Amino acid sequence: NLMWALAKLGVEADPEPVKVMQSRAIKIAADFNSQGVANLMWALATLGVEADPELVEVMIGRAITISNDFNSQGVSNLMWALAKLGVEADPEPVKVMQSRAIKIAADFNSQGVANLMWALATLGVEADPELVEVMIGRAITISNDFNSQGVSNLMWALA
Repeated sequence: NLMWALAKLGVEADPEPVKVMQSRAIKIAADFNSQGVANLMWALATLGVEADPELVEVMIGRAITISNDFNSQGVSNLMWALAKLGVEADPEPVKVMQSRAIKIAADFNSQGVANLMWALATLGVEADPELVEVMIGRAITISNDFNSQGVSNLMWALA
């Protein structure tokens, strides 16, 4: 929550506390719930700091383990963060998160649809055709909720 708060407040991150908190997160990774995993990764990406590769690895592993606990915002935030951090896409977590997104597609809001699809395109992975289909359907259903950035990001991702 500390990392999330710093990112939310727009505080410029001092590298030392960020490094210390990343090290601590590695040690207690098994205690993170889905929201904690998504929030931590989102915070690192938003702060624009270099994520410890070991932390990224353990958080992705944790996300896979608890994937059924992720809600739509968690899926889209995690995938957005991985793309923003420039993480090399490993097929397993991408496949797991896409599968989860398919199951909970009806829960996605416009920002979640746009961010998830943007993240997959940015990561350079081939989106599951079923995911593309359900996300396009969801986008059509909630089309009036999209702002200009959401429309642009979604269309870019689908191009």
